[in-house]
Amino acid sequence: MKINLLLTGARGFLGQNLQEYFSSQADFNLFTPTHTELDLTDVNSLGEYLKKSEITHVIHAANLGGPRNQTDLSGVLATNLRMFYNLVLHEQKLTKIIYFCSGAAFDKSKPIVNVTEDEFVNYLPRDEYGLSKNILARYVAARPDSKIIGLRLFGIYGPHEDFSLRFISHAIVQNLQGLPITLRQNVVFDYLPVQDLFPVITYMLTTSTQHHLYNVTSGEKIDLLALAKIVNSVSQHPVPIIVEQPGLANEYTGSNTRLQKELKNHFVITPHEHAITQLYAWYQQHAVSLGLNIA
Repeated sequence: MKINLLLTGARGFLGQNLQEYFSSQADFNLFTPTHTELDLTDVNSLGEYLKKSEITHVIHAANLGGPRNQTDLSGVLATNLRMFYNLVLHEQKLTKIIYFCSGAAFDKSKPIVNVTEDEFVNYLPRDEYGLSKNILARYVAARPDSKIIGLRLFGIYGPHEDFSLRFISHAIVQNLQGLPITLRQNVVFDYLPVQDLFPVITYMLTTSTQHHLYNVTSGEKIDLLALAKIVNSVSQHPVPIIVEQPGLANEYTGSNTRLQKELKNHFVITPHEHAITQLYAWYQQHAVSLGLNIA
């Protein structure tokens, strides 16, 4: 029997990629309502939709906040909490809820170095987005009997992301247009290609897990300068790379030991060279629709 799967936030970067993947999987009936069709902040609207569509599993990718240039953060905390807790109110009618945590739960104003899943309790982020992620993680950690699984993402990249904000896509677009790749300052990250997330989510949806919080990272630290050089290496026309400030900004990495131990061969990591080559080709194919002036 197919799984009736609700995907929230299907119009965002992560949601678009998940929609493309799960709509092609024979074991799932995928539901991707718009905000007009389903208001996640309305608990009654949510209950009616779950019942009408006979939803058994949820991937909760709807989210406010996160982009580093976002200035209007009013309502981020309240909206993120309300959407999540409305799902919790219907938890007993569901089989599994997957939602996405963030490394921002550790407070990005400080270095975040190879942190484990449970270290977030030692942090209290100053921004509303990070605080919302921290509060939700505390709730899930305190509910070992719940049906909720939190997948914590640190750096993830792929098609459909906002290339004006996301570094790898921005570097590719700059290269395609023959423009310099500029870094305000070099930073060590743990980036994961978005396609590596798909088998992890499938496993979490269909398997009884040992834990409720997982860092989904590659386990491979890499800095922005190295990533820019990879972009140049897959291109036929390398461009200058400019680093405006010396030194390194705050590291942003998490340990994936828990995930690797449990998933084993279900978790395969795509090398950055291969993933960036694929993403470079995607931007070439979509250059016209994205309004890019390729050199």
